[in-house]
Amino acid sequence: MTREFQLSLFTALTAALSVACLVYILVASPDYLEKTSEGTPFFTPPLINPETGEAIELDELIRHYKYGD
Repeated sequence: MTREFQLSLFTALTAALSVACLVYILVASPDYLEKTSEGTPFFTPPLINPETGEAIELDELIRHYKYGD
């Protein structure tokens, strides 16, 4: 085998694996890509903090009430 053939084969396998992984992510849509570790969706709009009236992220509000930060 020549070096050019080996490099072409390696490149083709890497490209095929990359496409397969991308298709898997788009088709299967695993749960761990949709929610944070706290169980909130990634794309949540800011909320109004009931104590201060400021707009804060949902995860920050959850941490405050869950862990007392």
